[in-house]
Amino acid sequence: EQEILAIFAARAGETIPRHELVGDESDVGERTIDVQINRLRRKIERDPSNPVWLQTVRGIGYRLSVE
Repeated sequence: EQEILAIFAARAGETIPRHELVGDESDVGERTIDVQINRLRRKIERDPSNPVWLQTVRGIGYRLSVE
């Protein structure tokens, strides 16, 4: 979770594709990233089912909102 959050912090406002969040670990699936994002949302969002900070960009990946 810390590594993923560090990536978002360094690239706040940018859409980051799932494959970049997976990194070089070929045995980690994109679904694993989805689970990690959900865990982060539960920690930082008031309402994780309607995220304001960690937003899903359908078909691409995720974005840390800066607004």
